[in-house]
Amino acid sequence: MSISSTTRKAGPFSGNGVTVAFPFTYKVFQTSDVLVVRTDTSGLETTLTLTTDYTVALNANQDANPGGSVTMVVAPPTGYLLTLGSQVTQTQPLVLTNTGGFYPTVINDALDRLTIFAQQIQEQVSRAVKVGFSSGISTDTLTNYIVSVYNNLAAIIAVNANQTNIQTVVLNLSAIAAAPSAATAAASSASAASASATSASGSATSASGSATSAAGSATAANNSAVAAAASAASIAGGPVTSVNSRTGAVTGVLDTAGGTMTGALGVQALLEKVTVTAAAPSATQAFDAMTQVVQYFTANAANNFTLNVRGNSGTTLNTMMAVGQSMTIAVLATNGATPYYANALQIDGSAVTPKWQGGTAPTTGNASSVDAYSYTIVKTANATFSAFAAQTKFA
Repeated sequence: MSISSTTRKAGPFSGNGVTVAFPFTYKVFQTSDVLVVRTDTSGLETTLTLTTDYTVALNANQDANPGGSVTMVVAPPTGYLLTLGSQVTQTQPLVLTNTGGFYPTVINDALDRLTIFAQQIQEQVSRAVKVGFSSGISTDTLTNYIVSVYNNLAAIIAVNANQTNIQTVVLNLSAIAAAPSAATAAASSASAASASATSASGSATSASGSATSAAGSATAANNSAVAAAASAASIAGGPVTSVNSRTGAVTGVLDTAGGTMTGALGVQALLEKVTVTAAAPSATQAFDAMTQVVQYFTANAANNFTLNVRGNSGTTLNTMMAVGQSMTIAVLATNGATPYYANALQIDGSAVTPKWQGGTAPTTGNASSVDAYSYTIVKTANATFSAFAAQTKFA
């Protein structure tokens, strides 16, 4: 029989913790030909094992009624995805002899197997990064540049991991195909921006609570990133038409040999969010790291306070951060004639004892001033954090 459909995939199906049966409608020869991939809530894909994780029931006539259904041993939880595909082994098992007879279906199955091979390869290729049909750039050059861009942007984002409302950093990779030489220059500029961002992070840490100094360093790093984006756009063959000095958004027109493309090229600047609160800290003061990086209490403190750092009311910091990540936050507490201070730290409601700058924890606040508390929080294991703190007087 002929194969009239080019589909070699079913799903993705959304798990709900209840449904276990999932259908597919493409021809296979045996149950082991069905590929089953589960995707968890973090996007991690796992190829499942026949019998251990699922069973397959095939329709009796794979020519007239191709496909069947996959039944999971355990229903995929809510938030998980299940995708069915094809993994027909790329071998040729048919052997024809000079004297033996055979049915036409033998030839049909052999031709179907070849068609299935082509469809499996096409499904994989359709998900790959490719250069333009008429492009002169090699796939190695494209791959090397993508890796370089990724590494540099990852460094910049990691430095600013404590910032909220981080805009997605988008590079228009079409410019690479149009001008390979521009790719190298752009990557070099991005590296310089990454180095500036790293330097800014170091300055923020050594300031240990000087929110003003840290903000200045972050601004310098953002300006470097904007300059790198502007350089990349110009080298790629198109002028930068606009740079927003407040947000850092860069737009431009990329004129290439293959045509004209207009759009945002953007490295979006990363800004620190400050919440100004016209009140004093409560006895146990929640700090929502998904809302701000700095919280400034402008009313005179009326009591010592415990700072509880979390993602927000519905998200733990443990969920928000990965092992090996850090964030730096600042709390500005105003004192009147009677000073008070931050005398304890919690993360997700559990007590954490900080290591204080100079080796001694503060035992009081500073009268008629603003005390700046800086906390660098490092996630070292699941629900396990180290905190490095400093208290600085501003008056």
